[in-house]
Amino acid sequence: MALRDTRSLYPGCEVACVSLGAATLRPGAAAELLRAASDLGVRLADTADSYGASEALLGAHGQSLHVASKFGGDFSASRCTAAAAEAVARLRRRRIALYQLHSPPDDFAYDVALVETLGRLVAGGVVGAWGASVESYAAGAAAVAAGA
Repeated sequence: MALRDTRSLYPGCEVACVSLGAATLRPGAAAELLRAASDLGVRLADTADSYGASEALLGAHGQSLHVASKFGGDFSASRCTAAAAEAVARLRRRRIALYQLHSPPDDFAYDVALVETLGRLVAGGVVGAWGASVESYAAGAAAVAAGA
């Protein structure tokens, strides 16, 4: 059974409606799991800088999956830039399909420097699209209002 329903993350990046959560990827099982997911039609894996070796394991798998990754804790523009560069290196690719703030607080204020930095990452091709992985409607609405 293959996944046929797709959505566009951004122009040129079509993914299945089901993605693979890679938070618990482990070295012994990663290759088999990623191959099976790909065979089923999964085209997007979700990870984060805080998920241990997950980004590196996805990077070792090759380019068959698009990757959504996240950074958190320090949401400054400088940390965003550094975290994206670190993620690209661990993932062994030039582009992160979707780059997200990881659980920003409900009252998080998206400052101009951060939003401009995320825009530059998209314009430079390092990131296909940006967003936020949130825990509440308020946090999601704030991300959308900021341009996610």
